[in-house]
Formats: sequence, structure tokens, C-alpha cells
Amino acid sequence: MFEAAFKLNTEVELSRAMRSEALRITASFPETPHVFLNTHPKELSDPDFLEDMKALRQVASTTPITIEIHES
Repeated sequence: MFEAAFKLNTEVELSRAMRSEALRITASFPETPHVFLNTHPKELSDPDFLEDMKALRQVASTTPITIEIHES
């Protein structure tokens, strides 16, 4: 999927969507898991990145979250 996103220059949008979906899915788990979320490197220069991270914390206030920057 990220190869297609690269060709369409939509890596940041796909990365955001994947994080949101991961948190949506884990919200239905009986126990709160530690969630490791990959972030596309392009997001680090996105002006909305910090606000997106704050929004994640609000949505999943008790979920342990680790943000990982994808190596590519």
C-alpha cells in the first residue's frame, strides 16, 4: 500500500489512516494492549504531526502507545 501511496504522494494520509484504524481495532480488545504505531518519515515535516499525536492521546488516553518512525 505504501508503494502506491508513494506514487500518489499520499504517504502521510495513509500513515494517519493506518494509525486511526489500529486504535479503532484495539479499542475493542478486552484488555488494553501496548500499541506500536509506525509513522512515515514524511510526517516529521508535516505541520499537523504534533496535533495528530495529541489527538491520538485523547482518543486512547489509557493505551500505551509507542510511535515508531519507519526506516525507509
